[in-house]
Amino acid sequence: MTWWVTPPSDVTDCRRRLDASCDELRGGMDASQYKDLRIFMLFIKYVSDKYGNSSDEAFAQPVIIPKGASFKNMVALKGTSDIADKINTQVIRHFRNHQESTEKLIMKIETIQLGEIPILVTRKAIKNVHLSVHPPTGRVTLVAPVSTRLEVIRAYAISKLSWIRDQQSKLRTQAREAPRQFIERESHYLWGRRHLLTIAYKEAKPFVSLDHKRITVTVRPGSSAELRAAVIHEWHKSLLHAVVPALIQKWEQKLKVKVAGYFLQRMKTKWGSCNHEAGNIRLNTELVKKPKDLLEYVIVHEMVHLLEPTHNERFQTTLGELYPSWREARAELNELPLAADSWKE
Repeated sequence: MTWWVTPPSDVTDCRRRLDASCDELRGGMDASQYKDLRIFMLFIKYVSDKYGNSSDEAFAQPVIIPKGASFKNMVALKGTSDIADKINTQVIRHFRNHQESTEKLIMKIETIQLGEIPILVTRKAIKNVHLSVHPPTGRVTLVAPVSTRLEVIRAYAISKLSWIRDQQSKLRTQAREAPRQFIERESHYLWGRRHLLTIAYKEAKPFVSLDHKRITVTVRPGSSAELRAAVIHEWHKSLLHAVVPALIQKWEQKLKVKVAGYFLQRMKTKWGSCNHEAGNIRLNTELVKKPKDLLEYVIVHEMVHLLEPTHNERFQTTLGELYPSWREARAELNELPLAADSWKE
């Protein structure tokens, strides 16, 4: 089987379409304003795609998109005669309003020390306390509501001390892949099976082919390891796109829920996430390297969050009724090797 992959460096079509869109809005703008418009539209599109679909409070995104200020809101104005003015008055103003409101809230970051374990404490406008142990070193963070007193936070952390040490121990002993160099006869995993990598060179659009024991990536002569990595990553996403929709449809019927959309991306600390308000789920592209039944487990896990956002008793009961082996699947997934390039801090 062969997959054709558009290299990330091929931006000609993207630029053409962006220029065409901006030309419709240019009007009487001078050259400097027109350049700013192009950059602004590209920025809004980028942050909307990257940060606009997650409500996970424990891992709050570094960019917050105010309601009404996404690229989708810009697209909704398409066809109106005064679209440029409306973008300014109906989209950009949300950024100004959000900035004014958030400036009133000063985020306070503190550190508490429990024996040999430092815990970085961040106060945010959230409802619940979230404690996390991060790969690869076992760094500990705690996100708490703004009004929570430090002594209450400390008491909560102390109550979780054995769990923290257990998670850190697991991270220290968990196997890790050696850094991939994307060279000839290097081992790469796909759906839980080991394949050897073959590099072929050809003056053509990059593509990847797969047989029983070998992954062949064909690139132009002189292509760098970074480009080969990017081509394989895009191929990985295409493989996930080929199987994820059917799994979602299968479990939509069983759970009686509707997934509004799904997204694929590299994720540092988890296999998936769910925005239960928007109805979206997000999946780690590393799942393509794991057995397919573990991909299905992650999809089911995130879809159950559409019924119950937290990991409470109702969530575990629902998941257990529909996917009885979820604990075994979770344990197997967490015991598999971590990708070396996924844990840079």
